[in-house]
Order: sequence, then structure tokens, then C-alpha cells
Amino acid sequence: MEETALNKVTKFIFNTKPNHIAETVQDYLIFERKLRLKYNFSEADNLPPPTPTPESRLKENTGWTPPTGQDPHIDTYCILTLADLIKEAQEKKATQEKQHQPTRDGGTPQLMAR
Repeated sequence: MEETALNKVTKFIFNTKPNHIAETVQDYLIFERKLRLKYNFSEADNLPPPTPTPESRLKENTGWTPPTGQDPHIDTYCILTLADLIKEAQEKKATQEKQHQPTRDGGTPQLMAR
């Protein structure tokens, strides 16, 4: 139900499959850029489309990202979300390292069956 509601609100859906933090951060940065571009050019949505000229046809993606500081709400969201991603990655790494630490007798920890 939540995914259906989220699909209607935004096209960006977090993947629940485990992956590397670098991939997650890269996906998030792409989403952040799209969010900033949409906000930056949102006023242009109300203008009539320009008359196409041969020079204005589809151009190569420049990778330009609008600067921060245009909307404090977007800036705060981006800062907090990225901080949460980094915190989660650090916690996941600490948990994995803890699971792989040797026990007092020198062996690796074993899962206990009930």
C-alpha cells in the first residue's frame, strides 16, 4: 500500500534490495539533481514553449546541478537524507565487522540453534 502511494507521489523509489552504499549514494545524488532541476525550472512550466530552432534541439546532458540555497526546504531535505544514508552505512559496516570478529577461543562466532 505504501509503495503504491509513493509511486503516485514520486518516481524515485528506494530499492529494498541490499546493495553497496556507493550505489545508494550515487542514486540519491541523481535524485537530488533531478529535484533541484525541477525546482529551478518550475517557473518555466507556466510559460509557452519556445519555437524550436535547429540549435535548440535536444542537447547533450551537461550534468549541471543548480546551486544550493534556492530553497531552504530542499536544502534541508538533501542534507538530512544524505546524513541518514551515511549513518546507516556506518552502522551496517560496524554490524558486519562485529559479526566477523573472532571469539575468545580464536574461532569465528557461530549462530546458535534453538
